[in-house]
Amino acid sequence: MAVITEGTRDVPGVRAGDGGEGAKYWLHMFTELKNRGIDDVLMLVCDGLKGLPDAVEALRHRTIVQTCVVHLLRNSFRYAARHDWDKIVKALRPVCTAPNADAALERFPELQEAWGRKCPAIVKLWSDAWAGFVPLLSFDVGIREVICSTNAIESVNARTRRAVRARGHFPNETAALKCVCMALMGLDPTGKGCKRGASCTNCCTHLPPDHVEVTHACPAAESCRCRRAAPGPASPRQRWNDKRSPR
Repeated sequence: MAVITEGTRDVPGVRAGDGGEGAKYWLHMFTELKNRGIDDVLMLVCDGLKGLPDAVEALRHRTIVQTCVVHLLRNSFRYAARHDWDKIVKALRPVCTAPNADAALERFPELQEAWGRKCPAIVKLWSDAWAGFVPLLSFDVGIREVICSTNAIESVNARTRRAVRARGHFPNETAALKCVCMALMGLDPTGKGCKRGASCTNCCTHLPPDHVEVTHACPAAESCRCRRAAPGPASPRQRWNDKRSPR
């Protein structure tokens, strides 16, 4: 999922992966996006995927790679008991809310002194991820709230998984991609809420779902292609849901 310069969220493509997410896979994906016309990527927020930062640096040397802070906090909790979670958050707050990278580095020894002996894995976790964490501290508070986590893409993934599981199985990969594409367009049925959700931008994606019919997967981008279609008759389930919905 991408946030363009106008501030709206879009989904540049839908792909069916083969289970591997190494550097070679991400390099192929970013090369494809570059060939499709994406000139520059200002910032990339990821959750610590291996090979992703290296693939970005190979193509775009000026892209800022930011590690998801929420994932760092969650991973920190794995190395501590439940009753210590609040104490860990209190110890990490001065580091995460520091005005700049130098101030965060000054407060980091306090974390090492407090938890270095009891939970050394937490200190090592933040030390290893420090290079991906500090770019966040170069921005104002309003921007930090946007780039500190990958919850937006995780929300979109949850909606697509829900749509796929509701249908059980698919005859082929193309049918599954159609289902995912329709689920993405269902996040923004009126075409006016791109700031709240995500929309598929491969083709006619700003149309309402009842005016869009997915025909086949795009062979070049492994994504969807849409065409206009007249609204079809409502199914019995839709009519039953309309009767139950409050007016």
